[in-house]
Amino acid sequence: MTMIKIILTYHAFFSCILLNLHAQSFIKEHSPKRLTQYMLDHWQVKEGLPQNSVNAMVQTNDGYIWMGTYEGLVRYNGTSFTVFDKGNTPEFASNRITSLCRDTKGRLWIGTYGGGITMYDGESFSTPVRDSVTGLYVNISSMTSDSSGRIWAITEKGVYTIRETVLERHYPLFLFGSQVPVHIITDTKGRVWLWTYTKLFVIDSVTVNECTPNRPQHFVSPPVPSRDGTVWVFDYAPDRTGIVTKYGQQFTAIDSIPRQLIKQGVSPLFEDSRGTLWCYVREGIATYANGVWDQLRKEEGFVSENVQSIIEDWEGSIWIGTNGSGLLRFRDSRFTPLGIPEGLPDENVWSIFEDSRGTKYIGTLGGGYYRIDRQGIHIPSGKSA
Repeated sequence: MTMIKIILTYHAFFSCILLNLHAQSFIKEHSPKRLTQYMLDHWQVKEGLPQNSVNAMVQTNDGYIWMGTYEGLVRYNGTSFTVFDKGNTPEFASNRITSLCRDTKGRLWIGTYGGGITMYDGESFSTPVRDSVTGLYVNISSMTSDSSGRIWAITEKGVYTIRETVLERHYPLFLFGSQVPVHIITDTKGRVWLWTYTKLFVIDSVTVNECTPNRPQHFVSPPVPSRDGTVWVFDYAPDRTGIVTKYGQQFTAIDSIPRQLIKQGVSPLFEDSRGTLWCYVREGIATYANGVWDQLRKEEGFVSENVQSIIEDWEGSIWIGTNGSGLLRFRDSRFTPLGIPEGLPDENVWSIFEDSRGTKYIGTLGGGYYRIDRQGIHIPSGKSA
């Protein structure tokens, strides 16, 4: 049996259990990681960012994390930030970076507000498109790339596709109900999805089809690609209820959305490699995994109430760009904390014992005892958490 190292900490105000990271599953097999169990890092202007709003992020093949801000493009190498803007990079016609994406060749495509598109190939910057319609001084609100290497860009004039330096196709606004799309993604099946605040569209091959659920007066969230080839979409009803759905060939209801999260404007943002769905809420950040919702609020350590962008890096850390509060990173540490947020009935831990089956018995100072095994936390009858 592999023994689990347990460290006991105690002082006058707080005490908790810290376990070796690889023992995370002991609490309950396949249970999602709680937000309070991550280490949280925070960067702002004083740490090297040019500005505290991070609109877009991507990790390139060389490992760098790139960020788009209102004061230029930022590259993070793990220790410091390098800023590229109009002052040191003449290929930029605007410092307002709105979107980033990586193509199949690993090149970085940069969308700006008022300066069109710039591309970085790992060595130098260039302006691949200078067309009078979509070149300089055009506003790019969102971009994505597909498996063929094509770049999709939303502008105030519609949606354009670009291959290398060639404008391949223009999708005018009337195809989207004369509304300007504001969000675009590509799913793992190669379909391109667009969202216009009120409607959802999908482009399979070259045909635009509306894909909004047929529910009068309902609203839908932006789509988020899932690893299984479907997309996540939240469906909101007029009575302030909502459901989590997935779309493969049709919409399938997965779960209901708690009313308190509906009131906070919950919306899906990103599915990580664990299958956890990270969600925007006005009060912090929320996650959904295996039927379990979790939320980290500002008073619990989350420093922003307006998430702009989110990615996962190669190490599994979650990077979050905010509007005005800088850059955040949720990362694993060597030890995983367990306290009241994770289900412990008492945090004044005084003694710990592990039996031959691997069950842990936890004694507290004034709160009785409880045991932990792979099925979860067990509190003796008569006790309450």
